[in-house]
Amino acid sequence: MHVVSGLSLRDCDQLLFSLRFLIDLMVDDYHTTKSQGKLVVKSVPMDARTVVQRLALKPSYKVFICCPECSTCYPDNGLHPCPELCTSRRLSTQQICGQPLRKPRNIHGNSHDIPVRLFLYHDFKEWLGEMLCRPGMEDMMDRGFSPSPDGVMGDIWDAPGVYQIPGPNGHPFIHRCPDTNEGRYLFSFNMDGFNPFQLKQAGRSATVMGLYMVCLNLPPEVRFKSENMFLAGIIPGPKEPSMDEINIFLRPLVDDLLESYETGVSYTRTWKYPNGRKTRSALALIICDLPAARQALGFTGPQSTNFCSYCKLKLKDINNLDVGSWESRSCEEHLNLALEWRDASQEARRVEITRKYGIRYSEFLRLPYFDPIRNLCVDPMHAFFLRMLSHHCQDIWGMDVKFDDGDGLTVDPVPSEIRSSLEFQNAFLALRSEALGTLQKFPFKTLRYLAADQSILVKAKSLAEIMTVLTKYVSLVFCAV
Repeated sequence: MHVVSGLSLRDCDQLLFSLRFLIDLMVDDYHTTKSQGKLVVKSVPMDARTVVQRLALKPSYKVFICCPECSTCYPDNGLHPCPELCTSRRLSTQQICGQPLRKPRNIHGNSHDIPVRLFLYHDFKEWLGEMLCRPGMEDMMDRGFSPSPDGVMGDIWDAPGVYQIPGPNGHPFIHRCPDTNEGRYLFSFNMDGFNPFQLKQAGRSATVMGLYMVCLNLPPEVRFKSENMFLAGIIPGPKEPSMDEINIFLRPLVDDLLESYETGVSYTRTWKYPNGRKTRSALALIICDLPAARQALGFTGPQSTNFCSYCKLKLKDINNLDVGSWESRSCEEHLNLALEWRDASQEARRVEITRKYGIRYSEFLRLPYFDPIRNLCVDPMHAFFLRMLSHHCQDIWGMDVKFDDGDGLTVDPVPSEIRSSLEFQNAFLALRSEALGTLQKFPFKTLRYLAADQSILVKAKSLAEIMTVLTKYVSLVFCAV
């Protein structure tokens, strides 16, 4: 009730008391011995916080106070006092931000200073430790992998590039370790924004961004289950961070990934190894939609001059289909330019690098094994279902939910009652007599049926557009005759 329905912990205490009371009555009804009855009743805790702790319902997370203006995050752990005003500056030559980090709020008649924005980061090492303590998870995560022998790829592990990711000792990250007790795990990263109001409240529009990771060692059928996915953090709204502000929220995650890769994480006990084991983790792929992928890795958007993240083709040459003339990007050059962008003391230099090369700095570049060119993937849902297939079905084939479609082999027939109507007959005569001025006076719906009757595929959405199609039809058919 507390996690799913949002019931307060205080009300949950009352719910537990009622449950305990009902169990006490049931024990008396079944004439259970007094000692057994006491054990059953005492098994129900009286404090909801005890239940949350026993069931591990509250994840281990780090709290950051987030500046509403520049998104700078300050740890709220009590070790270092958080300033009242933001003390960060985007460049060393710029002024300090100075935005208030707290605001007054009245709670039960008492005034409190609360943070304006909070960023919660879920500790990666704690989450992985909980994953390894679940029965059967290590058997699935430690299974053997090998690339596809015939080149047919049905999973990420069939791709040879996965086995080319270097380990901290220079050898491939995925290999049979001398110490078989060490776990090697690869992850993919995704981030995307959503409206928390779900467009249900008029006038309320905001963007909250989620950061997710998926363990690729798990089989595909369980890999994307919600209980197996790692929610790294929730970036607060009401607006999404800028192209370079995203690095502030990625920094805690990259810190954990870097430590997990270089030194590894030792756990005192897991389900399969009661005496403990060591694990290393690495980031294999960034899988996002196109805008989020470019933002995460420091590339400019798909409408910019440097629109491609794989080659140096310019937007003005987008119709160039000669693949041999496309100069590929290199990881080394990208890293050098990104570091120059990060270390620039003047905003003008950053703008120059971004405009000329389409590159910004990304926190993921701190990972020594990560290649921002090869390790970037646009997710299939956005690339195919929401883009390519949608474009072909709706724009090219003219399919629409507002139309009564047929089998798709022929143009949908015009209903007999429409064809026999006087208005349709007059429109047909106007078309055959090339009286375009008269034809323009008919309703859009009638003209759409007229075009379908002549086997004309119409994608027009206005009277002017459909008249353009019919005018072209008249000039091509009747004038040619």
